[in-house]
Amino acid sequence: MPAWYVNGNVTFNPGSTFQVEINPAGQSDRIAATGTATLNGGTVQIVPLGAGFIANTQYTILTATGGVSGSFASLTTSGSPLVSGQLSYDVNNVYFILQQIGGFGTLSGLSPNQAAVAGALDQAQLGGASGTLTTAINTLAALNASGIRAGLDDLAGQVHADGRRFVADQADMFQSFMWNAGTQSRGETLRMSATAYAPEPADPIGKALVGQRPTPARSVWFGGYGNWDQVAASGIAFGTNTTVAGAALGADLWHMPGFTAGVAVGASTGQLRMAGRADRIDANAGHVGFYARGERGDFNLASAISYSFAALESSRSIAFLGETATASSRANTFAASLGIARPFATGWGFTAEPFAKADWYSTRQGSLSETGAPGVNQLVQAGSFDVAYGTAGLRTHHQVIMPNGQTAQFGATLAVRHEFTGSAASTTAALEGAPGIPFAITGVERARTVALTGAEIRWDFTTATSFKASYEGAFAPGYDRHTVRGVLRTGF
Repeated sequence: MPAWYVNGNVTFNPGSTFQVEINPAGQSDRIAATGTATLNGGTVQIVPLGAGFIANTQYTILTATGGVSGSFASLTTSGSPLVSGQLSYDVNNVYFILQQIGGFGTLSGLSPNQAAVAGALDQAQLGGASGTLTTAINTLAALNASGIRAGLDDLAGQVHADGRRFVADQADMFQSFMWNAGTQSRGETLRMSATAYAPEPADPIGKALVGQRPTPARSVWFGGYGNWDQVAASGIAFGTNTTVAGAALGADLWHMPGFTAGVAVGASTGQLRMAGRADRIDANAGHVGFYARGERGDFNLASAISYSFAALESSRSIAFLGETATASSRANTFAASLGIARPFATGWGFTAEPFAKADWYSTRQGSLSETGAPGVNQLVQAGSFDVAYGTAGLRTHHQVIMPNGQTAQFGATLAVRHEFTGSAASTTAALEGAPGIPFAITGVERARTVALTGAEIRWDFTTATSFKASYEGAFAPGYDRHTVRGVLRTGF
């Protein structure tokens, strides 16, 4: 910062203004006079540069070799609710100091996440904060009220809490795709053959014909899926926007009358973005799963389990310091689904099928340590997130014969899904500069009950090869999700 050198005396009279620029590095403008400084009044106006003031820091704004007499009449500063500016004098100098007069927790209108960080910072100021964290705290304390709240959001790291639900969502995309491709291979309302599950005949000729019934062929399938959703901000947390894209390969490997089972593997990539912030997570995941479908009386039954493992790269912006904290972490998810459906033929090629389904996802994430923002990097503890859903609805299908002599099937779905666990994901973390002071942060909460709509088409190219494309949408106040899928299946 510049110093104005005066060869002689300097005088401030009533009505004069001494404008002093200061920066977060603790530097300021300064008048250096070789003579005396006579202060008959006037105003000192402090102008912050960059991120603003640093609280609890002393700035030398005037020196006079011949001595200082008198005082300034007034002082204007930033208007921060947590600090108060003061001028002090000694024989040869005038100082400006911005002293913190209140804790972060005394600020009104804080969200629960902001309040959690504020409490940790106030505790850190009582002892245990590193030098870099102390500098960050002093910088934050000198901002205006809206700036302090924004800074508390910077330090909260909500992105890590929402990242745990995002990992479960990414596993859900694979689980749902495998369910759609494996347990509903040719339309869940279609029986494998008209006679395969008829009652066992009693006559000798009928028994002999049983041996002629076709056994379902083994088949392989391959396809891809894409998903995008958005969650609106709540009074607690910022909203989120996510995208997931993936591909999977599966095979029906085990068959017996009324039962088919198979395995699937897949990979996906996804992105989580915080609405209104630069925070983000990029995730790459691998998946493996097992599925089974069968019939019991007039009911179709299905189940699936899968395991997903994800590598996450996070980025968190601390805007009031001009820094970015990054981290790498690992997470895994176990998923299980059970479903039951009862198809009814309604004539003219139409089938109606009420169904119910239950899903459970259990995510575990390891601890992570950020780098890039000394003092305010987060140390996030290992944790978990479990979520359970129940879905009930109605599917309808209509079959037609295409010009190539093969079957095409058109379908629509309307359902309701309810989340039984009903809680947002959360994390427990501490700032690097005060590792012994943990605080809890909660992610954005979603609507627990959503409406599901869907549409699909399946085209049989040959008796052995078919293609199915589908769309599914989920809608609720403050939440919408869109998923598209395509799968090619061939028998052998």
